[in-house]
Amino acid sequence: MLSPSTEWKGQAFVCAGFSLESPQYFLYRWQRSVPQHVLITATADLDGDGAVDLAFEQAVDCRAGAYVAGE
Repeated sequence: MLSPSTEWKGQAFVCAGFSLESPQYFLYRWQRSVPQHVLITATADLDGDGAVDLAFEQAVDCRAGAYVAGE
């Protein structure tokens, strides 16, 4: 699936400098628990059967307008 450029205009994506201009296999979700802490999840259904085949999570903190992972 190729997401339109407007998909990457959200505050979290802009702060992290994250965008994709090519087709992607993952669905990306940013979940904010408090203003400076976010949990990023990425899931993929690689064979199209409706079940998640791969999933990744990464906690990040926003400091001075940039996200820092793994702390």
